[in-house]
Amino acid sequence: MPGGHADGLWVSSIHYKHSRQVRRERMSHFGQAPADQRKGSLAELRVLCNVRLCVEGVDFPLADSVLFADPKQSTIDIIQAIGRALRIGPGMNKVSTLIIPVLFGPGQRPEEATFGTPYHLLHQVMIALRAYDEHYFYRLPISGRRLLISTPDYAIRPARALEIAPHLMLRIMEPEPDIWDTGVAAGRAFHTAHGHLDVPSNHITDDGFHLGCWLGYQRALKAAGHLPAARVAALATFDITWRHDPDSTEAFLETAQAYAREHGHLLPHDAQETYQRRPLAQWLLQQRRQDDAGALPDPYRRALRDIDRWWNPHWSDAWQRTLARVRDSTSPPVITPGPLPGDVDQATRWLDRQFDMFPTLEMEQRQQLAALPFKDSPLALALHRTPTNHFAGGLRAARHFYRQHHHLQVPPDFHAGEGDRRFPLGPWIADLRAQARQDALGSEEIASLEALAMEWTPALQHAQTPSALFASTQAPAAVTGDSADGEELALQDTAALVGARGPVFWTAEGEPPPGLTPMIFGGGGHRTLISMPAGAGKTTTIASAVLELAPETCLILGPDVLHLRKAAGTWRKAGDRPHAGLGFGPHGGTRLTSAADLADWIRQQPPGALVFARYADARLVVDSHRRHDLPAWGHLVVEEAHRTAEGIITPEHPYAGIHYDDRILARRRIYLTATPRIPRQMAPGLKARDVDWAVHMPAQKIFGSHVVPTSRQALEDEELLASCQLAVVRVRRNPALRRPRQWSTEANATAQIIERLRLRLRRVVAVLATRAEAQKFAMQLAVDMLDAEIHLEGDPAVRHAHGQPVIHCVRRSYNPMPRNLDAIVLPDPNCTATQLVNVLRPLMAQDVRHVARTRVLVPHAVDSDNDPPSDQSFLVQRVTAAFWAHDPTEPIASPR
Repeated sequence: MPGGHADGLWVSSIHYKHSRQVRRERMSHFGQAPADQRKGSLAELRVLCNVRLCVEGVDFPLADSVLFADPKQSTIDIIQAIGRALRIGPGMNKVSTLIIPVLFGPGQRPEEATFGTPYHLLHQVMIALRAYDEHYFYRLPISGRRLLISTPDYAIRPARALEIAPHLMLRIMEPEPDIWDTGVAAGRAFHTAHGHLDVPSNHITDDGFHLGCWLGYQRALKAAGHLPAARVAALATFDITWRHDPDSTEAFLETAQAYAREHGHLLPHDAQETYQRRPLAQWLLQQRRQDDAGALPDPYRRALRDIDRWWNPHWSDAWQRTLARVRDSTSPPVITPGPLPGDVDQATRWLDRQFDMFPTLEMEQRQQLAALPFKDSPLALALHRTPTNHFAGGLRAARHFYRQHHHLQVPPDFHAGEGDRRFPLGPWIADLRAQARQDALGSEEIASLEALAMEWTPALQHAQTPSALFASTQAPAAVTGDSADGEELALQDTAALVGARGPVFWTAEGEPPPGLTPMIFGGGGHRTLISMPAGAGKTTTIASAVLELAPETCLILGPDVLHLRKAAGTWRKAGDRPHAGLGFGPHGGTRLTSAADLADWIRQQPPGALVFARYADARLVVDSHRRHDLPAWGHLVVEEAHRTAEGIITPEHPYAGIHYDDRILARRRIYLTATPRIPRQMAPGLKARDVDWAVHMPAQKIFGSHVVPTSRQALEDEELLASCQLAVVRVRRNPALRRPRQWSTEANATAQIIERLRLRLRRVVAVLATRAEAQKFAMQLAVDMLDAEIHLEGDPAVRHAHGQPVIHCVRRSYNPMPRNLDAIVLPDPNCTATQLVNVLRPLMAQDVRHVARTRVLVPHAVDSDNDPPSDQSFLVQRVTAAFWAHDPTEPIASPR
């Protein structure tokens, strides 16, 4: 090595084959300060080589350089690795050097040299790290006590850098201007244009800089005493006002913090609620809308999450408010084993329902319930287990049995539940008694069962089991009237839509508000579930049928704006009616923005007006009924209704507002879906009665009579829909690769099948859980298919002249999916069956005139033919379940 460094060179490596002790010793030596050197000699040079062992959880304050000898494809890995050199110790003033081995052509800039190489992502992340010098990218402080990071010092340049670099054929990359310089330049331009610096908090410059947010942060730093004097003076030249404007985001954040301290949450009951004489509820509603649209700046989002982590929940606000009340209560929460007394408080009653609903809740909801400070409540053990845990499921079924019969003397062959959600309670109890005799049960499990009067040595049972034991263990929420039987009918005429049976009213509240009672029970209660295959024209059929009836207002709910715009176009073709969109503007229609707007617009329209709204905006419809006297709808049509039906429908269900008669008032409810039954996973040969269902709408009477006008097979026979085949491509992993790159085997399998069927697979889409995973898969696929046209989300379509296969790599929620596909590839095990059902819908709906046949491909990487179950084999079962949901057969056919 030049300059005599070899005399003091220490080089070592660590990898997974080393023992922990060896890795610890080498890392300890690398992290220690070098011994004292003779005057004039060079310091000891230490180099430690590793593969992802010195990223997260490792601290080397003395490390001053990172060499990326191999490109990284993960932004998280890159930031963690760079963090080893950026970290400093007390009193240190070091300069970190990041080395990327990239060849530069004559006159090339770094961006040009790295573009198109495996190091492009790494370079982009390093450029973005200039933001590390600005605290506002970490946290937006509310007061001086919240600011935990001190103002950074400025490091000096590396000594002799310009002298040494040419001899080593290196190029020095100067850091680009930091955020401070960018902010000052943007502030100067605004001051020049407007004569002041009173910038609104949400102001964004033409080049995309969040100037309002940045200035708010500088004011917060100044108020906390952490803004350097030089920067204070620089901003003072623009006559900046250091006090936060009363209408600024920062001022509202301080109000929100005070509200959260008092109430324990950031979810006001009333959209018009004020706090400290400020319209806090309206402001929070605006922030949630921006957050849902991805337009809320990250510092503000983090600040709101710091105040209340669940400030914008994906579930109902009422659920989160109740959780906060239970959490902050002075008395510890309790799960009661026996029936609840009539005078029990609402919090206990609510918690009792959550115990039964636990498997159907979102993961974040389950985590909050599990974190509650239960005391003397053995049954809370079920809340600390996974939703699919067998013991937790048995504990819920045992509690339900105990509440009905006041004992656990369960017959050996008794199954709790009804339909497809049966639990083998009798065999489970017998197995627990056997485990208890062998001391195989834990103390918590024993205590939870003894809370239900479990007898470990039961008395002899009668030969005849009382018929009452076989009653349904799933009691529906408050229902009045006779329930529909839920059998499948044939759609013969439009009369089937209004309900041939008597009305059935489902109410979420025991006693609806008196003012709404006439509208709830006056001529309503009719429900119909209509299932037709994807692409069969459900919307067209229902739009024509509804518009043939007497003119009545109609509310159409859908999952997102894109779907609703398409639905609105279909309804317009069926009949010309006044129409509006809640939260968006349909073509040729009116845009409504609030519950009051909705009620006012309906009053001004003739009979038969149409309103389109997202599921998420159903709460505005409910509010319009209750606060603005919105009359009952003639029809409520729920598009893609299976998306609102996961789990058991109860008053606490995330979409309860859509289904209950005292939430959205409608005389007739019509549920449209191609997949009324969705299994969580399925194996070939499994009977439908043995399936664990994620969605089973026909079994829930709240959806009314089930109408099946046609089947997918019939439409394929009539050559209206393209046929679809499910194929699992089993590929053995290369044994020479001990640690293959992520997605390399799956990408190779995909490339092989596309090459094998090149003439039939010209347009393909690969769907993964996230956008980042889709990018990784695309990079691996590019290695195996050099002549294919591979697209990521947002890439413009540039056709190759030689007509090679076009492959799109997208995330599962990408919308809209490419059209006229020959195949869809599903390699990611991190997708549920319900998500895969929505992914498959565009493929299953393709017209045979455009695509004769389509395929669903699942690359399954195995080490041998006798591989045990793995994430990938579970993926096969989930894809099989999603495919079956679109084309149900009995028994389930094996994928080819």
